[in-house]
Amino acid sequence: RERARDTKRISDIDAIQKSMELVKSEFGGYDQSGCPLGLVMACSGGKLETYLPAIKNMNDPLWAAGATCLTEVDCKVGDGCNYAFPAVPAKEEYTVLFYLEKGVATYALPGCYKLTEKGISKVN
Repeated sequence: RERARDTKRISDIDAIQKSMELVKSEFGGYDQSGCPLGLVMACSGGKLETYLPAIKNMNDPLWAAGATCLTEVDCKVGDGCNYAFPAVPAKEEYTVLFYLEKGVATYALPGCYKLTEKGISKVN
């Protein structure tokens, strides 16, 4: 089960990454995404939703209302850490924090990861 959830997480994060790149390409910067500080699903109504209509329903498979990956300290599986922007996306950069339970494919280790304009990397 953990690997299946991790596969879904990576699929969601890949979709966010591709859509953020389209926002930058079409509108000149990641800051045009319309995403606030906090949950990724709060981007609904912004330019990111144009390329990713499912954004308002994009949540960690274990998410329970109230638990976010807003900081690296919060980024742990026990709370069903939901995908989050720890800062409002800037023109040239953004970060989304998320958690993998077991790890999958290229991201073989469990733990907190971050998606940035440079790709996905492990945090802790």
